[in-house]
Amino acid sequence: MKSLLTIIPLYFVFSVLPAQNASDYFPDNFGYTWKYKVETLDSLNEPIPEYTVYEMDSLVNVVYYNDKEANLILSKTGNLESINLLPYIDSNYVALESDLANVYVGSLLEGLPSEYFGDISQFFGWYAIYDFNSNVNNSRQIFSYDTTITIDSVDVPLRFTVESKRLSDENLETEIGNFSCKKFELSVNVYYLTIIPIKLFSIPTYNWLAPGNWIVLEYRETFYFSGEEFGLPSFHIPGSRKTILSEFPIVGISVNSNEIPEKFVLSQNYPNPFNPSTQINYSIPVTSNVVLKIYNILGKEVATLVNGQKVAGNYTVTFDASKLASGVYFYKLQNGSFGETKKMILVK
Repeated sequence: MKSLLTIIPLYFVFSVLPAQNASDYFPDNFGYTWKYKVETLDSLNEPIPEYTVYEMDSLVNVVYYNDKEANLILSKTGNLESINLLPYIDSNYVALESDLANVYVGSLLEGLPSEYFGDISQFFGWYAIYDFNSNVNNSRQIFSYDTTITIDSVDVPLRFTVESKRLSDENLETEIGNFSCKKFELSVNVYYLTIIPIKLFSIPTYNWLAPGNWIVLEYRETFYFSGEEFGLPSFHIPGSRKTILSEFPIVGISVNSNEIPEKFVLSQNYPNPFNPSTQINYSIPVTSNVVLKIYNILGKEVATLVNGQKVAGNYTVTFDASKLASGVYFYKLQNGSFGETKKMILVK
């Protein structure tokens, strides 16, 4: 009887605790802007500086999209020199329903190979990515698809799944404040289909969501898969870390004003070949108007990196080609009567 009297008040206490609503973790003011630093990680999960890019997202409005009332988020990605000047080119939709956060998955799937997945549009739709009231460490399958790939004339049946798991809450220090965050694991899993499916690998991505600010940190370790045991090709996927910023660093085209060059120079980009960014160095001996543009193999201009007056000095510009296809590109420096063009190769 004594234990029963103990359980009853405990049940009452926990039954009246407020439920966690997804909207508690999402900004409530239109015009809210997220600024992120996105780093590619090496084999030791250390950042590779030359591959760092920046992302800016903006909460625009609430719209009715594919049968749900959703928050429209516009997004753009670029280097520090261009991120504030670039237009928003991507659209993302988040629908908040009680304890669920639904994300519309559409154009980001367009890179999936059609020979394995067929018509990609069949997967477009709403997915309940985050459940704020799910039990800790309880996985939910939100996507599953069976397909067959052919390797050396041998058909290999595979199953792709995506699972979401809420982990224990974590305190996190960020540039915009300290938060008690909801932490989720989103994993992509691949199974070899036999009588009993065999899991070949799982690639987890971790997201930290802060009250009123949404995602403040996203992390995925570098992944290696050795497929020899299963007769499959081996591969690796570089890791990634996306971190919230209060402001973008105030750096751009760098110049060393203490060393005045003796002549105009356009150096070969480095690294070359590159993916997705590379650095271009040039020198000008006198203050003058400088134009530095990028052209594709057909001679079409695809980017303008510099267009304006520059003081004499040595400069470094970062070119981000994350939105461009693999291939040969040319960069041309024009400065009055001086003009020079060099070739570079983007390999993705």
